[in-house]
Amino acid sequence: MFRIAIVTATAVLAGCVPNNTPTMVRIDGRSAGSSPALELQAKQDMAVCKGELSKAQLTAPGVYPTELMTNVYVGCMAGRGYTRAPEGTKPAVTL
Repeated sequence: MFRIAIVTATAVLAGCVPNNTPTMVRIDGRSAGSSPALELQAKQDMAVCKGELSKAQLTAPGVYPTELMTNVYVGCMAGRGYTRAPEGTKPAVTL
């Protein structure tokens, strides 16, 4: 399945941005930037998952963005139909 759509997972945690922010892609192979509806859905999904990431940060004070915090975001996005894109893939939709 050819994957065109890429969604940037830019996680902001209390003013900190991880250096290794994962890029996400739809698991159904459709491009998140191919239609206004899919782009809007991708942005909504990213916003919700960033909120989940912020909640995780608040429950673990003193824990800075690490692979564990990134996993919160990736897990949330996976539940919404996304997976990690291959390294070096450029995003099609950003928030």
